[in-house]
Amino acid sequence: MKKKKLVGLASLMFFVFLFFACKKNVNKTLVDNTLPDSDILHAMYQDTFSFILKTQKTDSIRIYNDGFKFIGSNQDPVFGRTDADLYTHFSLPNNITNVAFPSDAVVDSAKIILVFTENFVGDTTTPLRYQVYRMTEDMSTSENYYSNKNFAYQIIPLADVLIKPKKMSSYKTIQIPVFKGFAQSIISNPQYLINNSILQTTYKGFYITTKNSVLNASSLQGALMKIDLANSVSGFYVYYHTGNPPALKESKVYQFTFNNNYSVRHNYFHYNYSSGANVYLYNQLTGNNTSASQNVFVKGLNGTRVLVDIPALNNLPKLGNFSINRAEVVFKVDNSFISNSTFYTPPPAMSLLALDSAGNEMFTLDQYYSSTSFVGYGGNLNNLEYKFNISRYVQHILSGKQKYYGLALVATDPKVTLTFRKDFFAARVVIGGYKHPTLKPLLKLYYTPIP
Repeated sequence: MKKKKLVGLASLMFFVFLFFACKKNVNKTLVDNTLPDSDILHAMYQDTFSFILKTQKTDSIRIYNDGFKFIGSNQDPVFGRTDADLYTHFSLPNNITNVAFPSDAVVDSAKIILVFTENFVGDTTTPLRYQVYRMTEDMSTSENYYSNKNFAYQIIPLADVLIKPKKMSSYKTIQIPVFKGFAQSIISNPQYLINNSILQTTYKGFYITTKNSVLNASSLQGALMKIDLANSVSGFYVYYHTGNPPALKESKVYQFTFNNNYSVRHNYFHYNYSSGANVYLYNQLTGNNTSASQNVFVKGLNGTRVLVDIPALNNLPKLGNFSINRAEVVFKVDNSFISNSTFYTPPPAMSLLALDSAGNEMFTLDQYYSSTSFVGYGGNLNNLEYKFNISRYVQHILSGKQKYYGLALVATDPKVTLTFRKDFFAARVVIGGYKHPTLKPLLKLYYTPIP
């Protein structure tokens, strides 16, 4: 019995020694399975691992061609200025063909209506300057467009108004009056209304922007607003009348839709971190990472991610007979940066992704198998903390089955079916840095030495 105790003690000392010092490889049999949470009671525990964090501007992201898009401008007191531009086709509803308006149809007004989902970042009570332009460049449903893609458009606007969301039926909407002469040209030319292919070849779509809105970080912050172009209320509305003399006039409305399988709906995002961003964030994005010891910054919609390095994980392949019971990484929200909790709610969930040798993001095993494994991956915001279980990932590093190149904290949904959708979250959050006095990140490691 004494011999077994000595062997166990020696194994533990050997583990700790190698964990903090890079020595030559030790050839021992490695255990390649994590244990269920119920076995943590019998495991060793360590949570004093050092971290290295830094904020990084992300590359352009793919914009998926569904109805959920963003529009608006926001002067964030922490992240600076962000503008979300929208490019969208408009279509004949239900793919109907050979549309013809009465010859005496006269347009009274026209407007674009966008259903606002009430998912936003910033102050939606700030009026924004909406400008609408007629596009001159084709968009194709067979192309994968990215968030840095712009399309050509005419320089004369079809609309230029200062408005904010308002109620329509059971929805909040953004309603943009459009030059009625443009609508008149559409309904007066039935040769272009034969089908959607001809319509979209002639009228290539709308470019809608708020980038010329005047904002400030004190009283006019503006907002990035998630809209639903697939909603039945969203569309391009033409209000017209027929009949002569005026006493016989009949008012009518025709709605072109944004929701069509042959339509493209695209976002372009522009970030200006030199316009009022927090100095810690600005310095990190310009190469000075000293401030990352105190705070790092994560933002959705192609904003920023945080590169995470836990140097001790580089030593794992040098270890011997150990089984990882649980490896939990905890990031803590710095609430002092949230000037208004209504305007700037942190992301409801995030993803902690593994990196490959080229710095590309990929799932950890724990996230990939989270729906079928007894080990829950996590990622949801709870009590101002984001917790991630990466036990299988750490075990594979220990066993030599996977090389460690670091991790990335990203504002995406941790569900594997949605993580790739980086155009889905606009929310942002400030995280405690690796030397923050109370909010530094933790790796909580439960492990079992095996003789």
